[in-house]
Amino acid sequence: MDNITFLRARSLRNYGGGDKWVISIGNLLKNEGYKVKVYALSYSSEYRVSEDYLRKIIKFEYIEIPFIKNKLTSLKMRRIPEIDNTIIYSDAGYYTFLKQILKLKEPKIWGFHNPFLMKSNNYFQKKILNSIIPRFDKIHILSEIQKNLIKNNNAFLLENTYLGEMIPKKEKFDKFTVLFFGRHEEDKGINTVKYVAENLSNNIDLLIAGSGSQSYKLNIKKENVKFLGFLSDDKLSDLLLRSHLVLFPSYSESSSSLVSVESLAHYTPLIYRDIEVNKMLKKIPFNLSANKDEEFLKGIYIKYNEYIKDKNKYLDECYNLPKYLMSKEKYVQLFIKYFLS
Repeated sequence: MDNITFLRARSLRNYGGGDKWVISIGNLLKNEGYKVKVYALSYSSEYRVSEDYLRKIIKFEYIEIPFIKNKLTSLKMRRIPEIDNTIIYSDAGYYTFLKQILKLKEPKIWGFHNPFLMKSNNYFQKKILNSIIPRFDKIHILSEIQKNLIKNNNAFLLENTYLGEMIPKKEKFDKFTVLFFGRHEEDKGINTVKYVAENLSNNIDLLIAGSGSQSYKLNIKKENVKFLGFLSDDKLSDLLLRSHLVLFPSYSESSSSLVSVESLAHYTPLIYRDIEVNKMLKKIPFNLSANKDEEFLKGIYIKYNEYIKDKNKYLDECYNLPKYLMSKEKYVQLFIKYFLS
C-alpha cells in the first residue's frame, strides 16, 4: 500500500517537535513516491508559524479540520475524514479521535511521541497498554524506555534523527556562547535555565530562544543573557551553528528529543539531563551530563575551560558530532520497512 495518512490532534502551525517530525517524514515519504496526507485539528495553544509559511515547506496534502469543545475531552473532531485505502498513523497520547480510528478497517500505526504515556503507575497508561495497543497493527516506539514498557511483537524501535539536509559549517561566535531553545515549560527544565541565567558569569553568553507559558520566568536583566523569543528555522539554524554548547535540561522521558539531534547535526555539543531517554547522548564523550541546577552551571564552566584551553581541539570535536546520527536515508528506509511494508 503506497498511501499513508497522518492524524494530528493539533495544527501543524504549532510547529513543535512532533509537528516538525510529521512535516519532515511526510516530505521524505512523498519523495519516495508515497501519497501522503495529513489531517489535523485547527486547534493549537500557540501558532508559531503562519499557514502561508507552512504551505511553502510541505510537499504533501494538508487539511485542517474544525473542532468542538467537549467537557470531558476538551477537544473533539467534528467528524473523522473519509479515509480508505491508506495506512493510518496516529500519535499516542492524543485521544481526540481514538474511538473513531479504532472503528476503521484500514491498517493502523500508533506512534508513541507523548511523554504522558511514560509516567509510572498511570491508570490510563495501563489501560492503553493492556487493551488498546493490540488493536493497532504496528506500534512506533521512540526510546528504550518505551521498548521496555511495550511488550508487543508488532512494536518497532525507531529513534529520532535529523531529517534535514546536510548543514554547511559556520564559524562559532568569538565569545563562548550557550544556547537554550525549545518550549518554555517546567517539563523542559525551564527552572534550570532560569538558575543558569541568574548565576552565569559575564564571560559567557546565554541565548534563550523559544516560547511558552513560563517565558515570564526568564525576564532576567543581564548583559550576557539575551531572550530571543520564537525564531524562524533559518535564524535558529544560524545560532545553533555558531553556539559552542546547547543547554538541554529537559525532564521529558518520551523519546530522544529533536533538540538533541538538531544540535548534533549543527556541530554543537550538549549539556543534558542525565535521564534514561538520553542514553544516545551518553555515547558521545564530548557531551556532558548533569542533574542538579548547580551541576548544569558547573558543566558549562567545564566546557568553557576546554574551549579556552584548546579552541582548535574543541572545534574539531564539534565538527565530528554529526557522525553519531543515523542518516535520514537509512531512517526513511527503516520507517518504510517497519511500518509501510
